[in-house]
Amino acid sequence: MHSAIPDQMITHAEKEHGAPFYLYDANTLRSNYERLKQALQAGQGDVFFSVKANPNLTLASLFRACGTGAEVSSLLELTIAIKAGFSPDNIIFVGPAKSD
Repeated sequence: MHSAIPDQMITHAEKEHGAPFYLYDANTLRSNYERLKQALQAGQGDVFFSVKANPNLTLASLFRACGTGAEVSSLLELTIAIKAGFSPDNIIFVGPAKSD
């Protein structure tokens, strides 16, 4: 997939922040989420953003706005999910050795 981010924006970000760095295209992320959601026919499943996979608050907020839930496995990840605006009813807590 070709990046929708213009080369000049990538060059500017590298000059400003140094390399390596992460640069995300919110429009591409939203589009990919919508394609995934459409592929899952109604009632066939829900999509959860894995905070462990990427604990970036901005990305978590973007996916919450798209309609995903959040999947967390630690108190820090839970804190990020709540700060991102996920409803506690839409957060799943997974992983080994969990207790009430």
